[in-house]
Amino acid sequence: MTWIEAGVLKNLTRPLFWARKMKAPLVAEADFFAMRGGTDATADMIRDVKRGVLVTRLWYVRTLDWRKLLFTGLTRDGTFLIENGKVTRPVSNFRFNESPAAVLSNILAMGPSKRAMLAENDTALSVPTLLVKDFTFSSVSPAV
Repeated sequence: MTWIEAGVLKNLTRPLFWARKMKAPLVAEADFFAMRGGTDATADMIRDVKRGVLVTRLWYVRTLDWRKLLFTGLTRDGTFLIENGKVTRPVSNFRFNESPAAVLSNILAMGPSKRAMLAENDTALSVPTLLVKDFTFSSVSPAV
């Protein structure tokens, strides 16, 4: 099922309650997500960043507000400071509060899609590396 195509929302999950209420078909949650990637190299994306954060893994992603499409989660196992186009040092993990819609509208560059897994529930993914502006980190979450 296509969820978003050419920047336009095509489908959303529709649980049984809402399907009955709206007299529309049930749309189950997916157990595989794929996002078409681009051609930008990660090294080129980093080279163009004056000051930013390289996130290699997200963890504990949860919904905060379905109406606002707001999610929270943590970085984990590899978070680094980028300064003047170079990865300079590791940094503590961060909590984030962000909307996927905002992330998608703030993409500056995109690498090829690569297969990955959500560590928490084994959901399969095919996702690209993204260079995103204005991502909202809400607090520091010291690494263990």
